Amino acid sequence: MSFRNTLVMVIILALLGGFIFYLQTSQKKEPTESPPDVWSYEEDDINHITMRLPREKKAIAFAKVVKGNDYNWFIDSSPRKPISLKRWGGIVLLLSGPQSRRVIANQVTDMDLYGLNTPSLEISLVIGKKKENLTVIVGDRTPDDKAVYVILKEHKTVYLLDHTWYEVMIRLVREPPEEKVRPRISLETTA
Repeated sequence: MSFRNTLVMVIILALLGGFIFYLQTSQKKEPTESPPDVWSYEEDDINHITMRLPREKKAIAFAKVVKGNDYNWFIDSSPRKPISLKRWGGIVLLLSGPQSRRVIANQVTDMDLYGLNTPSLEISLVIGKKKENLTVIVGDRTPDDKAVYVILKEHKTVYLLDHTWYEVMIRLVREPPEEKVRPRISLETTA
């Protein structure tokens, strides 16, 4: 092999090595902090849920009824109404601790800026054996319509939650997940 060919091969290998090194370093992303949970509880610890749409003057409540080691959720009315498991599945999990998209403000002073003084949704949770109360206040949607502003009552931190979480919650109030009782049809014929 001639000196010229060897030199060309060395240059090509150096360029290829540099290109590979560049690709590997450019693809490495620095670890980022995951967005914080707005609140976090165990799903089984939630005992009662009240949801209000203050702007629409609508509300609904859900109660967990425990029997031994088992429990069922009901619409908390008189009398209690069974819920549709098809619509209810996963709701308590969504309420146990959603992850925010990001923190907007740590010490909010102007609640009107985010629509939090006249909330679009209020969720009250009763949690644990001590019956701890947590109230979540949901304000306006963001300008891009992809999230909503959320704050916990008595706190000053404003978070962003995904709009799909919000849509699921307001649908529960507007269209309660009541189990539809089908009328019994008698197959007997009279002669």
